[in-house]
Amino acid sequence: MNHTTAYAEALNAALRKFCNSISPELKQTMNGRAERGLQIALAGGVTECGSPAQPQYLVKSSDPERPPYFVDLNARSCTCPDHWKGHYCKHRVAAQIIKISGLHLPKAKLPALQPEPPARAKTASQAIIWAIVRQDGKVIGVEVLGIENELVRVQALPMVKEGGKLEPQFPFPEGQCSLLVPVSDLEHVRVYQDA
Repeated sequence: MNHTTAYAEALNAALRKFCNSISPELKQTMNGRAERGLQIALAGGVTECGSPAQPQYLVKSSDPERPPYFVDLNARSCTCPDHWKGHYCKHRVAAQIIKISGLHLPKAKLPALQPEPPARAKTASQAIIWAIVRQDGKVIGVEVLGIENELVRVQALPMVKEGGKLEPQFPFPEGQCSLLVPVSDLEHVRVYQDA
């Protein structure tokens, strides 16, 4: 996509504002994600699908075979694997740059394009809870399966391998894929509620 110099300057200024707004600790963990987010925005890889009150975007994947990722800035979430590893991903940066810039983009037709988190059989008012736990120095994306007093049963989310293949992982003691952990061990908790 070919954009004007004014467009590029607006996005670069938005990136500077974004970088000035984040903590030094977060800056240290970005590892080039801010710059890659800017490149996505400059290349026209961001499409609005929400509203000013509910800023939501579709952001192109770097893999042309994959559908775009869904970014919800209010929920501070993205459907990409990097986000579920606990990182502030380049897709969120790209969407944030567009929001800060104040530029208006064409609206996406959300029902046809919006990727959803991995789905189960849907029932009325079903909630899916995703979180991060740390086990033996590793960050593991998990789905909460159930709550038992002050403990939660979690199951490790599948790993994304080359080519976008999903493989189950068994990171817990004795090669288990699920574990009972204290509620306080959950980090970056996200709740997805069916309407």
